Parts: sequence; structure tokens; C-alpha cells
Amino acid sequence: LSVFYKWVDDSIFVGKWQMPPAKKLKKQLFSFDDKKYSQADFAQYLYKTQKKQPQKDKVVYVNNMYKAYVDQEILAYEDAKLETKYPEFGLLMKEYHDGILLFEITQKKVWDKAIKDTTGLQQYYEKVKYNYMWPQRKEATVVKVKNIVDDQSAKQLAKQIAEWINLSDMTSSTLKNKILQDSTLLVDIAREKFVDGDNALIDKLHKPGEMTQEIIPDESGKFNLDLVILHRIVDPEPKALDDVRGHITAEYQNYLEKEWINELRSKYSWKVNDEVFKMIKAQY
Repeated sequence: LSVFYKWVDDSIFVGKWQMPPAKKLKKQLFSFDDKKYSQADFAQYLYKTQKKQPQKDKVVYVNNMYKAYVDQEILAYEDAKLETKYPEFGLLMKEYHDGILLFEITQKKVWDKAIKDTTGLQQYYEKVKYNYMWPQRKEATVVKVKNIVDDQSAKQLAKQIAEWINLSDMTSSTLKNKILQDSTLLVDIAREKFVDGDNALIDKLHKPGEMTQEIIPDESGKFNLDLVILHRIVDPEPKALDDVRGHITAEYQNYLEKEWINELRSKYSWKVNDEVFKMIKAQY
């Protein structure tokens, strides 16, 4: 080790130290078990770990680095032997390793595929969509108007809206523009499908063409008008993929996992260790 006191110069404190020629680095510094460490090994360690730092006594620096290097190698050696020296720890590490491996393979074969394989997801949805049905619904237009000056104006507006809605060429946007001729009003119009319980006013309607309304005073003294018209009764039908994407994706993942397991079982021989299985079952 003492030769390093001469070989190491101030350049190591600025990260520019160069190793001596290999022919000068052949002597053994230390060993344990069946592994030997030479001057070349320590020189390589010094070279790789050098960095800019305050200058210090080179003998102290070399001794400290040598101790750090020996400690590092002993710890690495012990770490490599842990599973052999402590079988239970080895089993735990194997379980941990296998668990990570299974997670990565499952993620690739099942979880990511279910999300990225949009074609496969769509095809699976087509097979099972009748398991995800809407009940009978009502398609209706809901008109909400706020900031009406008084009750009488609200009633007149409701009558006018009813007449406009019955026009054959009346669209939601055209109807909204007609109502907004009074620029002080706040208007929201939506044509949607509703199940029983979604909207109390729509629940009162049973035949296409029926209409009902509700006029409610607000805290400011103005009035709000809610008016609905029923267009048609919608028979039960499958929900769209976007409506059940979360459920379908989870179900598709289960399907892919089962298919993958069946593929593995048909490709490789396998056998359940009944004794271990019973032991695990008893624990959980």
C-alpha cells in the first residue's frame, strides 16, 4: 500500500489523477475467502472515485480510501453470500425476484395490452355488450332559463318556448338564440336520454310530445323556468363502450389473463404440490 503514497499526487484532488502503468500494479494488497485484490484493483477504485475536493494529506487520503475500498468489497462479498448463508433470506429474495418478474410479465401480457389493444377491447365489448344494458329511457329536451324578471314573464316565455319547440325545423341552437333575444336571460338547453329518477319533471311524462314545466323564484327575486318535452321512449339497449370502459377494460384484463394461463398450461407441463397448497390455504 505504501507505494500509493508516492503514486498519488495533488492531481487526484481535482479529479485528474492518472493510474500508474499496469506493470507496476501486480502485487496483492489483501484477500479473503478465495478472492484476491491487487494494487491494480485499488488503483482502479481510486481512479473511478476521484473528484474535486479540498486538498489534504496524501497519506491520510490513501489510507481512508483504502479502508473504504476494503469495506466496500467485504460488504459486496457478504451480500453475494447472504442467500447461501441464510436459506430463509434466500427464499425471501427468490420470492421477491419471482414476484417482480411475474408483475412485469403480467403488465406486458395483460394490463398494458388491455389498455393499448383498442381493437381487441372493441371486439371483446361486442361479445359482452348485452351484459351492460340501459333500462328503458326517455329522450327529452330540457330547457333551463334563469334571470326572468317576474312570474308572468316566465309563464309567457314558457308558452312561447312550447310553440317554438313544436316547429319542425327547430334545433336546440336556434331555440336558444330565440330565447336570448332578451339578453338578460341565462339559457341552457340539452337533448339527452334519461332513466327514471334522473329528472323529476321527465318522470311525469309518458307519451312522446308531452311537455311540462316548473317556475321557481330564486333568492334574488327573479324567476327560473325549467321546461321539458318528451320526444320518444327508448327501448333497452347496450351501453356504449365509453360509458362502461372501466368495467369492460377490467373484464378484458381478466379474460386475457385466463387465456394466457391456458396457453401456458397447454405449452408446459405443470403439477400442483398438494402439501404446499394445503399449507398455504391453512395460513390464509
